[in-house]
Amino acid sequence: MNEDVKYIGDVTGDGIGDVAYGCASNGDFRIFKGIDWRKLSVETEALKADFTLKQTEPNPMGKDNKAILPATIARTGIYTLEVFDLTGKRIGELFKGELPVGEVRIPFDVKALNISSGMFTLRLSDGKRTQERAFVINR
Repeated sequence: MNEDVKYIGDVTGDGIGDVAYGCASNGDFRIFKGIDWRKLSVETEALKADFTLKQTEPNPMGKDNKAILPATIARTGIYTLEVFDLTGKRIGELFKGELPVGEVRIPFDVKALNISSGMFTLRLSDGKRTQERAFVINR
């Protein structure tokens, strides 16, 4: 596959740079709206999440639609893993269940969600805290 991701400047007129993705083999071309990183804040030590996420494996995700999200869990609890598009629209739930303390590997499969190639956000939440990781589907 001949693919390319390029920074293309602000094409949406919101003052934030955007990204283009193109794939020559299937003619797919998409523009992704940029994120205003200035609005992000760093949590203080007291508000840190009771879990941390690592990068999905593999990333980008291939045609088999399956990946693993490694995480470190500080407190046993019920967790929900959801996927969102870059506009923040919820696409679906990938996992809901109890996770134990320690290093965990959460398997997930996006096939049932019927989503195409692109960049997405995984959101893991314990009901009090939320963390996100970006991932790419490349078909």
